Amino acid sequence: MLLALALAACAPETTLLEGDGGLDVAANPKIYRGSDPTRAYHDAVVSLHYRTKRGVYTDPFCTGTLIGEDWVLTAAHCVTTSRGGTMGASSIAIYQGDDPSADLASNVYYVSGVTKHASYDDSTMYNDIAVIELSTPITSVDPVPYLPSSLKLGSSDVGDDVNFVGFGYDESGGYGVKQQVSLPIDGFGCSVSGCPDAGAVKKQFSYEQDSAGGTGPCSGDSGGPAIIMRSGDPYVAGITSYGDSRCVVYGVSTRVDNYATWINSKTGL
Repeated sequence: MLLALALAACAPETTLLEGDGGLDVAANPKIYRGSDPTRAYHDAVVSLHYRTKRGVYTDPFCTGTLIGEDWVLTAAHCVTTSRGGTMGASSIAIYQGDDPSADLASNVYYVSGVTKHASYDDSTMYNDIAVIELSTPITSVDPVPYLPSSLKLGSSDVGDDVNFVGFGYDESGGYGVKQQVSLPIDGFGCSVSGCPDAGAVKKQFSYEQDSAGGTGPCSGDSGGPAIIMRSGDPYVAGITSYGDSRCVVYGVSTRVDNYATWINSKTGL
């Protein structure tokens, strides 16, 4: 159903369409027991919206992070079609803000390119990483850089908190509003209780979500960041990838430091 027609500063004309365009957002919950964004770097966390010739759908289907003025880092599974291909640039719009239901039309950005890792495997979720190039740069917020290999994760980071951010459902059934929560890295690969296998130590890290019946991100927050601090500066250390179906036992993020060379080769950042 058509909701509104508005003139946007970043896109010439944006028609808003109700819902998610059939991408089954309801099957993709949620940051449980999170809270509203409070830190400056949260502004760089964006939502992905399905776009058609008719307009842009108001409900986001994934999350991403602005790592450069015109580059968004997200998960490969977010931009993979049902047949295993890559979504086209004209099928995705990017929202910068905290609540797309409030101001999507005035904060929407269109996309010029989508690149997912060529070795992404949807059965193992290995190489679950992608970059999206924007047609128009977002200059109103500071990007959060990806974690370079020189600052890579190590054993000393196990037990330290990272900050997860996303637009998925919350524990009350609310959806599409940016939320954040901090949890410790519990191990590399999929090494916490409940993991179905060991995962890939160099490509993933894992965390527990069993506190108070589930705390942390889930697949509706897919593509969103796990942000780590290095010498007082924020970096994207992880990309929300997968977890148990109820999001109350464990979760796994893609390790960004393992893909620093790949990101640089695709973005020039």
